[in-house]
Amino acid sequence: MSALEAPADLNQRFGEALRNKIRNESRLTLKEIEPDIIFSGNVRSFRISPEAVSANTVAQLNRFEIVIDVTLEYTNKPEAGWKNKSYTFFKTFDSSLDFQNVQDNLTRELFDLFTEQIFNDAFSQW
Repeated sequence: MSALEAPADLNQRFGEALRNKIRNESRLTLKEIEPDIIFSGNVRSFRISPEAVSANTVAQLNRFEIVIDVTLEYTNKPEAGWKNKSYTFFKTFDSSLDFQNVQDNLTRELFDLFTEQIFNDAFSQW
């Protein structure tokens, strides 16, 4: 199940970001039938919280955090994958900014961090 606070298409957008990372930075090709590697997962948490509170108890910064759980299956070596590995990344932003105006850019920045880490975890042994 996806985080209820997350945009409805966030899982899909993240999946596409990971596919693009793999396409662009590996020799693997996308195969819908009998793939060698299967990634699955979901966005478990999507939240904004105050980060730096000033003397007058007003947040100066907000923390935007996403938590994603990922399962990796190597179809030829099932023991080499992992189940529900949790990844957490966050970005802080000025609390005077409207989150709706910065959400897409912050999400892309976090997706870059997620895809880099997941890619490294999945393929560093190759």
